[in-house]
This record gives sequence, C-alpha cells and structure tokens, in this order.
Amino acid sequence: TRPTGLAFSPDETTLFVANLTSNTTAAIPPLTVTIAAGQTSATFKVTSRLVQQTVVANITASRGGVSFTSYFTLEPALGLTISMDQQEVVGGNNVTGTVNLNGPATQATDVTLLSDSSLVPGGTVTIPLGSTSAKFSLKTNAAVASDLVTIAATSPQLPGVTTTANVTVDPVLVASITYNDSTLTSGTSTIATVALNGPAPSSTILSISYSGPISGLATITVPPGASSGTVTATGGAVGIKTMASVRAALNGDSVAAGILVVPNVVITDVSISP
Repeated sequence: TRPTGLAFSPDETTLFVANLTSNTTAAIPPLTVTIAAGQTSATFKVTSRLVQQTVVANITASRGGVSFTSYFTLEPALGLTISMDQQEVVGGNNVTGTVNLNGPATQATDVTLLSDSSLVPGGTVTIPLGSTSAKFSLKTNAAVASDLVTIAATSPQLPGVTTTANVTVDPVLVASITYNDSTLTSGTSTIATVALNGPAPSSTILSISYSGPISGLATITVPPGASSGTVTATGGAVGIKTMASVRAALNGDSVAAGILVVPNVVITDVSISP
C-alpha cells in the first residue's frame, strides 16, 4: 500500500517505487513495489515460510526517508504433539499413546515414531483426513535395567516439525509379597501372593526361598499377562511364637516378607491341686 506522507498524487505521470523490507526471514516481500502513474495503491505478494511457533511479521515500505509499517501474524501450519498413556512399562509389554494435530488434518497424515533405544523399536500411525488425532501402540523389548526412552514423532507432510515424549521401560521385578493370614499356626498353611511390578511379558519363573519355620515350593510360574503368582507356605513346628519369611527372586532382585508362626497348642492356664 502507498506509504502515508509520500508526495504523490493520482494524476502524476511518473511511476512511484517504494522499497520493501521485513523484520523476519519467515515473511519475504519483493525488494520493491511499483504504484502505476495515476494510481494511489498497488498490491504485492509476501512469501511465507513454515514456522514452528507464532511469528509477527512487520513489512515496511519506504521512500525518500518516509516509511510506513504494517504487520501480520504467521501461525504454524499444523502443530504435532505426542503423549504417552503410560509413564512406565515393563519391557515386553505394549506402550500406547496418541499423536495430535492442532487442527483437522487436510490430508491423511502419516506419522513416523522413532525411539532412541532398541527397547522400543518404533512404528507408524496415520491421522485420517479431517481428524485431529490417532492412537498408537508400540511393542517394547525385555529390559535388564530401567531405561528412559525418548520417542520422537515426525511426518513427511509436516516438514521440519518434530515432537517428543518419554517413557521408562523397566525389567520385570518382584514388587511385594502378601499373606492371606496375619499369623501362621504350626502345621497349617497360608497362601503367599507374589506381585510383580507389571504384567509378565512371557511365562516368568520366580525363585522362592524360606527362612525360619516355614516351607513350600522352590519356584512358581507367573503366566504371560498376569501380574502375580501364589505359593502355599506351611508353618513348621515351634514351641513359641517365631518369625519366618518367604523371599521371591527374579532378574537379580528379590523381595521378602515375614509372618509370625505360632504353636498349634498353647498353654492357657496353670492350676495346682493339693
């Protein structure tokens, strides 16, 4: 548009040329704009580039020391974000999440999911035309130690746009042991439940050991997808109340829990006759 204050009238017979500049490389005007003789204005095109955040572009027209500035705002064409449904997952199980656009997809948008660890091989998901999100599920591999994995989402339809989210992949470990009974009478049994820190990715064998007057099986097997297993523990002969414990071990780690074993016959009274 013709800069305000420039000496120009519609009946001039000469061309009016103004210089154009921009404050950002995200909006590039032509070097000059020409207003034809007898006209009061002219239009020109500004070439915009993709931005990853909001940018205010100031376009300035100047001539002979007089200038006029106007502005417009550039917004990201489509923003891509990723979120995870789980913050932690036991290796060997699936991890799920969602990829989101900040507006409806103008075409089927393919999203590539890449990770920085072999524990999560990655994958792809497509956001359908007109949708703003899509769910995904990624298989994880068994872990020998906890590892924080970064998953990056990119799309060929959104060049230069990358977003990330994190998930911790843990090895399967024993989390706790609980008993059906608060005490165990000598010669009787109770059920000990061994809980894992998540679903077993495959058939998982736990080593069981005993301390004190208590006994049971040396191993238990947790089936795939289950988060716990049980073992029957039997109290041994004791003359007085005695602490015992059951310990479960897996992947170099173990957890123990104690239980009080009591005699099955207890003296409740003593009397003396003459």
